[in-house]
Amino acid sequence: MSALGGVQRRWWLWAGLVALVAAPALLAGDRWPGGAVEVGGGGGTGSLPGGGPAAAGVRPTPPVQPTATPVATAEATAPPSPTPQPLALGPDGPTPSVPEGPPPGPPPAWGDLPETVDAPPALLALRDRLAAAIDDYRQRTGTEAAIAVVDLQTGGLVSVNGNRPQRTGCTINLFALLAVVSEMAAGRAYPDVLAPSIRLGIGGSYPPEVKRMLELAFGNYGRGLQRARELMSSLGIDPTRFNHVPYYGNSTRNNYLTALELATTLTRLYRGEVFDDRWSAYTLARLREVNPGLNYIIPGQLPRQATVAHKIGYHWDWDGWVNNDAGIVTFVGADGRAKAYVVVYMSEKAPSEYAGYSFGARLSRLVWDHFVAEYGLAR
Repeated sequence: MSALGGVQRRWWLWAGLVALVAAPALLAGDRWPGGAVEVGGGGGTGSLPGGGPAAAGVRPTPPVQPTATPVATAEATAPPSPTPQPLALGPDGPTPSVPEGPPPGPPPAWGDLPETVDAPPALLALRDRLAAAIDDYRQRTGTEAAIAVVDLQTGGLVSVNGNRPQRTGCTINLFALLAVVSEMAAGRAYPDVLAPSIRLGIGGSYPPEVKRMLELAFGNYGRGLQRARELMSSLGIDPTRFNHVPYYGNSTRNNYLTALELATTLTRLYRGEVFDDRWSAYTLARLREVNPGLNYIIPGQLPRQATVAHKIGYHWDWDGWVNNDAGIVTFVGADGRAKAYVVVYMSEKAPSEYAGYSFGARLSRLVWDHFVAEYGLAR
């Protein structure tokens, strides 16, 4: 069997497993927007790994309710229930069993970015609340979480475990998008040609379309990946951390980033330090075009006044769930002016998908409440 055929077979086995896991919720009456059942482990609408079209109405997104409850429940603290074991897909894809050989280990900590910058007392108090919640949740569930927050009005930054390497899932594909936009800005790629792949690959978090996006923009997946690495290097990030588009590695290495690296990237993007105003606005617009079923972490508990540009990432690994979301939240303050902040949530080793994503939604709400208290909210 070819490598691509093996990926396709494993992907469908994984999709079938998650459909089985999601069945109780569906029977209980929970439905996704538009009535379509959403299944899979890191995806969205688009062509399948083998190159054929996806079935109409089926979007490979996670089997979860898109809005989490504000507090942890018994489900988040209980041991995970027994689950049928699918074939492993490899790093950045579903691998629920301990591998036969040594599993890919985390790289040594490399981050040395400041954990706190120009933070006033109220922002430091937020950091303390986030740190206490993360420590308590780790003790109760084993979930290893990190968070970084930047006030884009003042530049104030706080983080918890911000320099710790975390598995990225599809959040790493933010840099694939940036690489493609850099080609557009240089006049070597065209938005109308790439629009479908960006919408499905980035907005739907579907790795096969991200790979296709790079191929369309650069003529070759390898050249596209190299350009993404070069862009990471220009932002001060070790380019070797982006080893592959998820699902397309060699099963020996995960992709890793830190919350502070992602927060710094999004801050620079928002400030026009990555692209000019036109292409910065274009990139943020694409990051706002996210499938409704994927708005369950940073946007999960936020009110309608919040607009979120973000890149989600998630997968089931041998030691638990990886759930990440990195984004920019904007809203209109009480003074009638736009306000914005960066929030990056990264987690791994969660005992269930719910445990991973619901905690991120809860932390996101804590951050929102801080900024609304700071700047007010237009009525």
